[in-house]
Amino acid sequence: MSEIRLDADDRYLQTFAVDIEAALLNKDYQGTDLVKLSQFAAEFDIPQSAEELIGQLSE
Repeated sequence: MSEIRLDADDRYLQTFAVDIEAALLNKDYQGTDLVKLSQFAAEFDIPQSAEELIGQLSE
């Protein structure tokens, strides 16, 4: 069985996805660090801000 290693970019994306998922599941948008999520989105050329992305996913 081969070992999967995550580089720094993968860890950032994983954190971004987990934080968004937690916000959606808990409907706890105030508890989500939207500034951090927006920074991750900008780093990886995700076009939406965290607020827009959460809004789209929660509809």
